[in-house]
Amino acid sequence: MIGAELTKWWNEVDEYLDANRSGTMPIHKYHQVTLAVLRQESVIALNKHTLATSMKSSAYDAALQNCIGASRSIISTLHDALVAGDLVLPGASEVPSNSGLLWPSYTWAVWMSAFLMIYAANEDQIPYDVAIR
Repeated sequence: MIGAELTKWWNEVDEYLDANRSGTMPIHKYHQVTLAVLRQESVIALNKHTLATSMKSSAYDAALQNCIGASRSIISTLHDALVAGDLVLPGASEVPSNSGLLWPSYTWAVWMSAFLMIYAANEDQIPYDVAIR
């Protein structure tokens, strides 16, 4: 049920972002990054309890793979935005381009993503070199 609601929400956000690409409803790149990170954060939040409470089963494996995908997406999205300079808040002047990473939700998302990647490597679900890059 919750997964379906999350997917429904993301479909609505995706429609909004598509409208932005056509120019009918402009949205700042910082907000696009935030929405993408929030989506992946929600995937992690939805699945991390299965990892903490379940013994290894098909549900555990599926939850871990969902968390790995979300973690990789968070790290890639924020890294790409940082390199492109898209993490400056709209309307901010003379602010360092990486100041957006200080938003507490981004800090938590990066920490949790890194933790999950290391955990997945320890569970032999991904290679260690992938987890530490």
